[in-house]
Amino acid sequence: MTPALDRPGRADPATEVAAEPLPWLRIALLAAAVAILAPLVRAEVSARLAPPSSAPASPLVLLPPSGVDSIPVRGEDVAGRFERSGEGWTFTPEGGVPRTVDADVPGEFLRTLAGLTRLTQFVDQDPAAFGLERPRGSFALGGDSGVRVDIGDRNPTLTAVYLRLPPQPDVVLVGSVLLWEWDKLLGAARRSTAGDDGEAGSR
Repeated sequence: MTPALDRPGRADPATEVAAEPLPWLRIALLAAAVAILAPLVRAEVSARLAPPSSAPASPLVLLPPSGVDSIPVRGEDVAGRFERSGEGWTFTPEGGVPRTVDADVPGEFLRTLAGLTRLTQFVDQDPAAFGLERPRGSFALGGDSGVRVDIGDRNPTLTAVYLRLPPQPDVVLVGSVLLWEWDKLLGAARRSTAGDDGEAGSR
């Protein structure tokens, strides 16, 4: 009896088994691929999640407290000027007369400013996103022609506050201790003028 010939186009079953990779070989190849790609993926994710690189923290302002004799301020309900007067300070509201204030308040405000550093600086950002389109307040150091600072919103964790120093467009993040001293400064201005309305009505 003549042996049956293999059908054309059909591979030998033994050859098919040999040509197909064994399961353990597939697993080994997959593990090798993961080992190669994993560091690349981790590096990419880390680069996206890491904060932007920045230069070492720089001071917010370079003026020493002793070099500032005038602080024009503008808040929600306060506008005027603090001025050094001998050993003390006065506050003059817009259209008003100078009134003596507690010298420790503007003094501490200036010392706090001198110790603040720029935690982060945001470039080419919309000021409105940081509450700086309509600042909650602004002040200048060294008179109206000096360094001006606009005060915006707190950051989401309430640990810092956004500032801008016009005409510079960048937004700067500093510690929220500035807001504490700012509120004390405005409080001293309000107290110094608390009797003005009554005096004006009695004239």
